[in-house]
Amino acid sequence: MRGIGIVFRREMAAYFTSPIAYLIAAAFLLVTGLVFNTNLTLSVTQRPVNPVPNALAFFLIFFGPVLTMRLLAEEAREGTLELLLTAPINERAIVFGKFLSAWAYFTLLLLLTLVYQVILVAVARPEVGQAVSAYIGIWLYGGAVLAIGLFFSAMTDSQVLAAFLSVAALTLLYLGEQAGQIVANLDLANLIRTLTLPGHYTGSFAVGLIRFEDFVFFSGVIVVMLYVALRALEARRTGGAGWQGRGVRSLIGSALGVAFLLTVVSGVYAASANAALTLDMTESRQYSLSRETLTVLQRVKEFGQPIRITGFYSPNALTFRQLDDAIARLYEEETDGLISREYFDPNENRTYSERFNLQIDGELFVSYLDANGEVDFSTVRRVTAENSQERNLTNAILRLLDINRFEVAFEVGSSDIVPDDSSAAGYSGIIDGLEANGIETFGINLNQLAIDGQDVPNTVTTLMLLQMREPLSAGAVQVLDRYFARGGRAFVFADADYGASPFLSESDPFNAYLWERFGVRMRDAVVIDALSNAGTELDVLSYAVSDGSTITARLNDPENPFSRALFRVARAVQIDPEPPVQNGMVVATSPESYGETDLTLLGQSSRYAFEVSEDIAGPLNLAAWANDTRTGARLVLVGDQNFLSNGLVQNPEGNGILFTDAITWLTGFGESVIFAPQARASNLPTVFISTQDLDNIALITTLLLPGAVLLLGVGIRWWRGRR
Repeated sequence: MRGIGIVFRREMAAYFTSPIAYLIAAAFLLVTGLVFNTNLTLSVTQRPVNPVPNALAFFLIFFGPVLTMRLLAEEAREGTLELLLTAPINERAIVFGKFLSAWAYFTLLLLLTLVYQVILVAVARPEVGQAVSAYIGIWLYGGAVLAIGLFFSAMTDSQVLAAFLSVAALTLLYLGEQAGQIVANLDLANLIRTLTLPGHYTGSFAVGLIRFEDFVFFSGVIVVMLYVALRALEARRTGGAGWQGRGVRSLIGSALGVAFLLTVVSGVYAASANAALTLDMTESRQYSLSRETLTVLQRVKEFGQPIRITGFYSPNALTFRQLDDAIARLYEEETDGLISREYFDPNENRTYSERFNLQIDGELFVSYLDANGEVDFSTVRRVTAENSQERNLTNAILRLLDINRFEVAFEVGSSDIVPDDSSAAGYSGIIDGLEANGIETFGINLNQLAIDGQDVPNTVTTLMLLQMREPLSAGAVQVLDRYFARGGRAFVFADADYGASPFLSESDPFNAYLWERFGVRMRDAVVIDALSNAGTELDVLSYAVSDGSTITARLNDPENPFSRALFRVARAVQIDPEPPVQNGMVVATSPESYGETDLTLLGQSSRYAFEVSEDIAGPLNLAAWANDTRTGARLVLVGDQNFLSNGLVQNPEGNGILFTDAITWLTGFGESVIFAPQARASNLPTVFISTQDLDNIALITTLLLPGAVLLLGVGIRWWRGRR
């Protein structure tokens, strides 16, 4: 240790007395100052919060060799290396002392750039934790760069050659980050990226995630490169390795030593990667599992069925894979391996990716595993591809847990519904869609339950009254009353029926029950809309939707003209302004609409005309919701059933959206986890700063700070010259 200290002090003295060192420092500060000011000026476009550390990942390709090329090559060229080797210090002290001095000098340069963070704190609200992570990462990155440069300095007597070899090696290591754009094989591209320096900075330290394996990688690079530099220096002392005798033994020993170190570093790296030891430095805890996610994962452990996270990443999407894996492996660790992860290259596994219906590169899926440990494709759920990856992954797992937990029963005693009718007028599409999402469907006869004195089974999540041909019996209404009393949910459709006793006519006892129980009922009026329609005034398009309701959140999207729902010959729904429970409008017509009450004339001749004394002035409700918060009962009442038929449920898209989101609200199937509000400060916030202040900051960071360092170097040179 004493020898290392001697060399360290000697080198540090050389740095602080050499004008070259001050020139390098001034150039370093000029470059980083320009990067910072460019970023600050463009901050309105949400540029990264750590521009200086991130830029240094590239600029160290050149700054690193400049700092290290003289360390041993200059000593060898000037003949002072032999004097060092004959001094009472060993080669180890020389190598470690010179490396530590170069790293210390680089550390001082980094500390000077902290003035940029001080400025950011003064003019904006940067994410300090992420900045700290980036600085720790680039400090380790710089240590690895300097160790590589020291190795090449030990290999030659020429500073120029040492610098050239260092730049070439560092450029290759830097470009390896883009290996996916060159190498077609995913595993090979990922291996190349793992061996690069940026591969352990850009996807971790730079985004606020400190991973222990990245510490191991950078430390391993430093140890291995210092070892080979040490052996190269020892070879100089012995007069070269040669190919005979002692030289051969030295060469073999060096090779075995390098192999041993690589084995140890690789083993520690693999163990640390499997352990998933991380430190989330982001303000929003973006790379930590939230309380809500931990609750869902507890359900996974209680259920006990293995889950697979399957990702598809081409070599071009390796960066996304690293970021997604940082989250996915936390799920695996938290569930003790019950959730596992596996990644594939979609280009090499095209058939397999097609089974998942892969849409974009870098997409994730969750699914159960079958008895053979293979993906159960009937349970595959897609993970929404957005920035909030933890939220999206947790919600996908939640949808997976919902499979086979919900049952939708169709009333069959008073309806004409045929589950397997695949014609345009049939309803097999919505039934198949429910079952494809793990929701069980079956028929139930309310009239027969009333006769038998039974109730709706407790397992029924939602009851659908669709394609009803006649009113329910009084006993069936009593069965429904008991069902709602215990929190039952129902999706009820009433079409424009011109028969003698239509379902949910104004005289229907069940219609009166709905008004008394939920404050909603059907009107004996067909909606006519001259403004919002699909060609004829009887083909009504959704004009207004409920504000803030999850049922209509995706309807009438201004950016999607097909997101409006289409109702053909629909009846009007009445909503009690003073309801017994919470209720409200789902879809309404335009102010130019009205309700035609002469159904006989309309049904026989398709003629209609507004009569002030008889018809109902619009706007009118086409669908309504009701929610009894006391019992948990919920109801959705729609004045049309044709919009769910096979021929219309996806034409337009709004029909399918309305059905899907209404079922979700009624059953609770696939409802998203409500995460606590989180601040997102991964980018530099918009900076409101005057042009004058920007000019002052630029003056300080690009002129005064580098100039002060340069003047300090000139002053020290002048002072030493006087001595």
